[in-house]
Amino acid sequence: MESEENSNLILSTYIIGSGKIVVAIINLLHFLLLIRLLSIEEYALLTIGFIIPDMLSLFGELGLDYASTHFISKMQRDQEPHKIKEVIRINIIIKILIGFFFFLIVWLGAKFIALEIYNINDERLITLIRFSSLEIFSRMLFNATISILLGLGKIKIIRLEIIIRMLWRTILSISLVLYGLTLLGPMIGFFTSNIIVVLFNLFLIIKKTNKVNVKRKSINKKLFSEMIKYGYSLLIYSFIVSIQIPIYLYILILTSNLQNLSYFKTAVDSAKTIQILIQSISMVLFPAFSKLDWNNEKDRKVLINNFKSSLKFSSIIILPITCILIIFSGDIFPFLYGDDYLPASIYYSMYFMIFLFVTFGSISIPEFLKGQKQTNYVLYIETVNIVFSVVFGLIFIHFYPGIGLIFGIILGKFFSVLYSIFLIYRKYGIILFENFKNVLFIFIIGILGALTTFFMYNTIISFISIQFILIKLIFIAIFSIFYLGLFLFLIGFFSQITHKELDFLDKTFKNIMILNKLITYLTIIEKKLIKTRK
Repeated sequence: MESEENSNLILSTYIIGSGKIVVAIINLLHFLLLIRLLSIEEYALLTIGFIIPDMLSLFGELGLDYASTHFISKMQRDQEPHKIKEVIRINIIIKILIGFFFFLIVWLGAKFIALEIYNINDERLITLIRFSSLEIFSRMLFNATISILLGLGKIKIIRLEIIIRMLWRTILSISLVLYGLTLLGPMIGFFTSNIIVVLFNLFLIIKKTNKVNVKRKSINKKLFSEMIKYGYSLLIYSFIVSIQIPIYLYILILTSNLQNLSYFKTAVDSAKTIQILIQSISMVLFPAFSKLDWNNEKDRKVLINNFKSSLKFSSIIILPITCILIIFSGDIFPFLYGDDYLPASIYYSMYFMIFLFVTFGSISIPEFLKGQKQTNYVLYIETVNIVFSVVFGLIFIHFYPGIGLIFGIILGKFFSVLYSIFLIYRKYGIILFENFKNVLFIFIIGILGALTTFFMYNTIISFISIQFILIKLIFIAIFSIFYLGLFLFLIGFFSQITHKELDFLDKTFKNIMILNKLITYLTIIEKKLIKTRK
């Protein structure tokens, strides 16, 4: 039987995760509208303008947000309101000081950053960088207040806030772009959406802690040290994960042109369609792994079965969607982004290949390791990923600008997955990958089915010479359904998934929006196919 703490963890994960899924969908719409309204050069400059906020706001976090959530949650359980107020004071004061420092540095050094760091002499970029300093300050305070409310258990409020924040950002940004503020519009939208949520959160925090009187007026240095010690390792992991895209963008700034940078950024943003599903899967895998202990023999058997099943489920959900986006990218993305982005379809199709590694544990292994408190291993995996990606990217970008960088990222992901398999094998043995041939067979079915569908589609399209994009999209929908049907039929026909696994899949994902209906239909279809086969 699950403990109350584990049940609360899973429920909280579902609530926050469902909010993030809605935010990701709104953010995707926001991104598509900006692409349509801005030129390739303007979108590239806007992308460059956000690099500094993305890096500094995370760098200045110092691990205090992770620590605040942990310490406040623990102190609330132990009924220590005075200590809670001290934690809140430390986080808010330190973030104001660091945020204001970063604000001054970036505002005053905007021209130097544009000319010397980016090597771009453009007044529009200098203005963008200046305004980005406001985004840094507001984002740090936003993250601080959210972490405090998360520790206080205000889960549903946080979900509502992040959705409202993204809606406000989208509406205001697009409105200002249409009004004529083509580059400053999105920056103003981001800044104001952060400030509105921060002010509301501060009101809630003050209301919650107003009755608690704390004699100490200065920062509790001992508690501050404990918070830094707890949060720094998690910060390093988060920083390595988050710093990857800014590093890739900076490589393109130095070695390529704004057009290639725009193409690459749109590929990264387009990948959020798949990231929504990956976040949903990760959201249920972590609590499923974290509530069990490998050292307990009974739990170990469940962990092994859950891990093996997660490899199958990740492949069955992510693999076909990824293949569809890859094989039809040449027609889908110009329709979404316009003819100016027609040459960029190769960027999309190549970048999406990193998601094909789900079959080999790119989702399951990190969540399993985090669930078993082996976060240092996850840090090693991400470090290998970024180091190999950057090294190979720098090598191949000289031969194939833009595309060479993506090829390097694919190789980096490949080596990081290999390394993750080595780590988990060394720690837990081969038992987790027993019967891996079944998962590999699913992968082969997905790839061969995609190639078959691709050749059939291109043969028919070239034979009847379709000129209208809407008719092409109808054909894409038909062939996508054909491919999904073929994929699911072959999995069921060759009995690559069992009734027991399907029941577990349905039970595990039933509370996740978007995936719940998808999984329900999937289990019904697969059970019928298995029954027919027998």
